[in-house]
Amino acid sequence: MRMKNAVLVLGLALALAGTSCKRTQEGETKAWERNAVRAQELSALYPGFAPAIQAQQAKAEGAMDVARGISNAEEGARKMAEANALLAGGCVGGLAGADAKVRQVREKVATVSASLAAGPEAEAARPVVADAQRVLASVDEALRRGAADPVAATAIVRKLESDLSGAAGNLDRILDAAKKRQEAAKGTPQAAPATAAGAASAAPKAVPATWKCAYCGRVQEGTGLKCAGCGAARK
Repeated sequence: MRMKNAVLVLGLALALAGTSCKRTQEGETKAWERNAVRAQELSALYPGFAPAIQAQQAKAEGAMDVARGISNAEEGARKMAEANALLAGGCVGGLAGADAKVRQVREKVATVSASLAAGPEAEAARPVVADAQRVLASVDEALRRGAADPVAATAIVRKLESDLSGAAGNLDRILDAAKKRQEAAKGTPQAAPATAAGAASAAPKAVPATWKCAYCGRVQEGTGLKCAGCGAARK
């Protein structure tokens, strides 16, 4: 009996999960409203891309009009989702992603410039920072210039995303190298400070002077003035 109840509960949970994940016309309508607002915002931010965004939006609106006329709720929701994908993708989605990547690269440039300005990695960091700044300037110009149609706009935005990803990756490698060097430096034992006793024991001992007696030939050590063997004066 308990096993049967467990199976029923599991089946009900799966059914509810499937229902909660299912697209609805109401949900797709709300998503459409959000996507339309984002398209308008991007048109205002990037006027050069406004014609391309408007053309993409017009195509998506045609698909949405067809979807709204479908009597079957499930099929209508599926078609509305496709219309949403048309509006949210392409140059609209690309521009939204490029905007986030531009901010990311600018932050990385600032981090590298501030933290590695005088460190051992400064020489390697300078050309990477300069290249990232060149990419940012090129992206700014391309975003300002824009594109007239959705196909060209999508191609341009994809190229910008690729350039930004490359710049971000190069900056990350510089930061990772600096981090590894700092971690290695922390793990290197420092030399113990020399004490007076240690310095004395480490200092080389003076070798006593030697001399040979001119009369008996005996080799003498030290600074004595007379031969220890025959008593003759040191010469």
